[in-house]
Amino acid sequence: VKGLSMKDAILEVNHWCHEKVVYRPSDARTSSPLASVKTAYGRCGEESTFTVAALRSVGIPARQVYTPRWAHTDDNHAWVEAWADGEWYFFGACEPEPVLNLGWFNAPASRGMLMHTKVFGRYNGPEEIMLETPNYTEINVIGNYAPTAKAVVTVTDANGKPVSGAKVDFKVYNYAEFYTVATKYTGTDGRASLTAGKGDMLVWASAGGAFGFSKLSFGKEDTLNLVLDKKGGEAYTLDLDITPPVEGANLPEVTPEQRAENDLRLAKEDSIRNAYVATMLTEERAKTALASFQQEGIADTEQFVKMLVASRGNYQTLLDFRKSATECDREGLALPLLQQLSAKDWRDVSLEVLEDHLKNAPDPQETDLWACAEIANPRVADEKSRDIFFVAMARTLGIPARIDKVTGKVQYTDKEGHTFDVNFSTSSPVQATTGILRAAYKPIASLPDPKYYSHFTLSKFKDGVFQLLNYDEGDVDMGKGATWANLLKNGAKLDSGYYMLVTGSRMASGAVLSNITFFNVKPEATTDIELVMRESKEQVQVIGNFDSESLYRPLGDEEIQSTSQSILQTCGRGYFVVGVLGVGQEPTNHALRDIAALGSEFEKWGRKIVLLFPSEEQYKKFHPAEFQGLPSTIAYGVDIDNRIQNQIAKSMNLSNSDILPMFIIADTFNRVVFVSQGYTIGLGEQLMKTIHGL
Repeated sequence: VKGLSMKDAILEVNHWCHEKVVYRPSDARTSSPLASVKTAYGRCGEESTFTVAALRSVGIPARQVYTPRWAHTDDNHAWVEAWADGEWYFFGACEPEPVLNLGWFNAPASRGMLMHTKVFGRYNGPEEIMLETPNYTEINVIGNYAPTAKAVVTVTDANGKPVSGAKVDFKVYNYAEFYTVATKYTGTDGRASLTAGKGDMLVWASAGGAFGFSKLSFGKEDTLNLVLDKKGGEAYTLDLDITPPVEGANLPEVTPEQRAENDLRLAKEDSIRNAYVATMLTEERAKTALASFQQEGIADTEQFVKMLVASRGNYQTLLDFRKSATECDREGLALPLLQQLSAKDWRDVSLEVLEDHLKNAPDPQETDLWACAEIANPRVADEKSRDIFFVAMARTLGIPARIDKVTGKVQYTDKEGHTFDVNFSTSSPVQATTGILRAAYKPIASLPDPKYYSHFTLSKFKDGVFQLLNYDEGDVDMGKGATWANLLKNGAKLDSGYYMLVTGSRMASGAVLSNITFFNVKPEATTDIELVMRESKEQVQVIGNFDSESLYRPLGDEEIQSTSQSILQTCGRGYFVVGVLGVGQEPTNHALRDIAALGSEFEKWGRKIVLLFPSEEQYKKFHPAEFQGLPSTIAYGVDIDNRIQNQIAKSMNLSNSDILPMFIIADTFNRVVFVSQGYTIGLGEQLMKTIHGL
């Protein structure tokens, strides 16, 4: 970067980052920057922390910016801002563009409700402070990305007196829950304020075990009064319609020459990264590497091979650990220990950590469990760290312990096999009383079996707020993951108490039709409720036009054909789907995975899906094997001179024709009944919902 302007230096560093790391989703734990280099991929949080570190290493101030949750679709995102010539500029980490303030997320960010970033130490700047700690200050930067409005919330008790120190949670509907994106506390006047994008939030105030809540539409309402008149225990249901901000992306100009030069650089960087990835172990190389060790059973060898391949650039650490285990006569423990780790652990665990666990754990012994609870003192650690420490210490001493994955409670098991909850405030064991929750569901046309996180969630009341129950979100199509049928249809065992069921139907516009049901689970009894998935009362409407005789160049035997063909020729009479893809971009990856997840339903529908690439170069970067389950009804091709892409953008009044992917459902009478552009989680379900309504 020597000799470059600050702006050009930022762009150059991001190109270097793309040479090292590319996007791929993974679990929530964030690997370190060097671990991401070793792995050669990372999710957005890992890409952004890596890029921030790279920029700071050459003297460029940089910070990670994130939206806790999107308002118009599920999921969240993180990216980078860097300082140049007195201003902050944003960009997608490891996703180089020709200019700054440009990324695939310009449009989603313009619909955002909140964007946060952290500043070291105390902060005295123009941005709104969200959270202040001894080490950092969290500030609100939504104004850099979207039109905003400020609202003041006044909290009073049942007698109308202002409540000081009340907790005020601002919540966005996302993943079938109302997720807290900001928490404020009221002053002596009972007031707290927030600046946010111009959309809807649920505001929840609580103090002393009492609570009150209401919808707040930023930009339409600048004040909200909440009364803490609810204590829990009341059973009732209500509907809420949630509307996200409208799109208003402001995109900087990029010349064709800039785009072409950037594309060439991206291709070169891909080749450099791919050359490094090619040095990682394949199954054959892993078997060869294991040949020098003592022979084991076939199953054990297969497990080690699987781990070595999955460890990416960290494979030597696992091989060294295997050797170390052999040298200290604990070879039989190496595989069981590694099997307890996640795939991400295999990619970034150090030899020192593995050897420490293998060699230095004391033998199990009898001990006073409550001595552990006293040591795990909340005064010297946050609750999460305390809970993890307690479980680790109990296990080290031979006492089975866990953090329950659904409720988050710390539990241990005694010699008789009885499970107890740990109460750190009293250092005494508790056995919770339980009941059964059963929910009836009247299926709507497009949804025979609602999914947890996609369509509904459950939360339990504690100290004036509801805490989410975290059920398995595994691949439902493979028989995993929580759904209405396998969780609530025949009844689920829950701790007794006060609960909230949230459901939501996401519309193509991003709006949500939500239902909230409050109820009690009584000890040793069955509670029956109804799971309600709301439907739009409006029928599928014609929203635009598309010429079904538009031409594209189809793929034949994986080669682009020289002759063109019309959409009508490919699809025949009736409805069809057309999509224009942005290969390798996160929004397109999400869209294709969503369609693949419902591949059998698209097969059953039987109509064609035409997926188009903006260029032949883009097609060559596409790897359909990454999206297992895509329906056989897909036809691939190249959009000639971006004609179909531009036609869709123009006819559907899309604000920018360059934002991909684009999807429409249309028919051969040239009527469009569905359109989606850019970043949308659950696209497959939205398409199928429209198809069921036709």
